[in-house]
Amino acid sequence: MTRPTRIYIFVTSDSPDPYVNVIVIALRLFDLREIHFVSIAPPSQVDGYDGSNGSGSPADQVAAAVRRRLEELSRGVYSKVIEGRSINVPIRPEAADKYKSAASTVRRMKSVTTERIRSVDLDAALARYIGSGGAVFDVTAFGKKDLVDVVSLMLSRGGAEVRTFEIRNKPREYNENDLFYALAEDQYSYSCLTDGDHVDLARRRMTARSIAFRNMLYVTLLIFLPVLAVQFLWPKSWLQTMIVGLATAVSVATWLLPILRKG
Repeated sequence: MTRPTRIYIFVTSDSPDPYVNVIVIALRLFDLREIHFVSIAPPSQVDGYDGSNGSGSPADQVAAAVRRRLEELSRGVYSKVIEGRSINVPIRPEAADKYKSAASTVRRMKSVTTERIRSVDLDAALARYIGSGGAVFDVTAFGKKDLVDVVSLMLSRGGAEVRTFEIRNKPREYNENDLFYALAEDQYSYSCLTDGDHVDLARRRMTARSIAFRNMLYVTLLIFLPVLAVQFLWPKSWLQTMIVGLATAVSVATWLLPILRKG
């Protein structure tokens, strides 16, 4: 299986640290050549929205903050504000070297973009992303409602690699101690949300229901054609009465059977 070359990072949080962690681990796991930051305009902002990605969009702000964070980490410092004062905290030299490598790789990438899409256009945007092939999707710092929408739509389109970075086995500190190279191997995971037994079960159910619906349509069509022929060729005959009665019974049974099975 070909490793992804593009990552779509869906953004909600304005803190750069979760996205830095995602980029660092994604560079280790995949052959990334493109990074795309994506934000979703809520329904309240649909009116008058022209699809442009102004410098004030969340995706643009996150992308700029991530670049700044990567650059300062590559210089061996982590900036933060304590009691209203901005200070630089030094990080380990070996970690700084690794961030320097990551920052250099990002700078050399042919495509690091931002995009803001309307919520009503989410399905079409996902179809476009998936259709381009070779992509992984990250929802680490994405809002819960939008996350559910993205994963559901992905599953309805056959699934895709949707991942999330999670800090575990330690309390979150929201500072330099939550950065990737400060974590031990057992203190993080980068799991795929579209894998697992429950997701496979949901996918099979959606497929089965889709097939069942198509079959019901086929049965209905097969019944309709002989009824139409009898109505045209032998109207008001005993054959018409029998065929229409039989067709009605079979049609009702075909559409009721799935409901009765659920009960």
